[in-house]
Amino acid sequence: MKIAFVVGFFAPVSEALSDAFPRQSAAGTLILMDCHQGKTIDITAFKSGFFQALQKHNPAEVVVVLGIARGYEWVVDHVESIVGEARRQYSSAGIALDVTTNLCAPAQIAARIAAFDLPGSTPITCEQVQTLFGGQKAICIVAEGHATFKDALQRAGFPDQAIASYFDEEKIATGRNSTLMEHLQQYTRTYRHMLYAWDGLRTSGPKLVRAFKSGGGIFIEAPTASKIAENLRRRILQE
Repeated sequence: MKIAFVVGFFAPVSEALSDAFPRQSAAGTLILMDCHQGKTIDITAFKSGFFQALQKHNPAEVVVVLGIARGYEWVVDHVESIVGEARRQYSSAGIALDVTTNLCAPAQIAARIAAFDLPGSTPITCEQVQTLFGGQKAICIVAEGHATFKDALQRAGFPDQAIASYFDEEKIATGRNSTLMEHLQQYTRTYRHMLYAWDGLRTSGPKLVRAFKSGGGIFIEAPTASKIAENLRRRILQE
């Protein structure tokens, strides 16, 4: 078992890593903690999350990739102290600490994580999707020009058979905000579940959410299809 912590970077780095490593992110082997208040890491939150992950996974290898803004170099001493304590408590684990001052380098950080070779997580089965959805299909809504649900679900470890059997997709032109919610609510006539990637469209309204959930259906929304695929995967594995 390997675990990677990426901490102290700006949000675009975390978003890029979530998209690049969706299975690892969903499985909790890639843990992302952004800058705290746009400056540096929350040291207390990092220490708590770090030791919780070590206790839960008992990994053989760990890498902490730490982003430090100029002027906050003193944080490195605190993180080194935390890592040193972890090395004493988990002596069988190899724990590496990498420090960089480039807080907006998603490609560089992704290459570091790829080189660390985090293992993929447990694949999702058709039976698990069928159980969660009660044998019913989900309608997946995404804005035109944005990453599709099919690609996001494949990256998150959903088998092609499950994607074909339980997920339908509609791409909606951006700018259709005035009648969008009314249009989406019509899907309750033929679908029990909705997955809604609102980036480029608009966030949902409570009436739409109630329309699906009141009938025992599932409604999941997030900015991107990738985020929804991660959330759905996490939900399936927790069932």
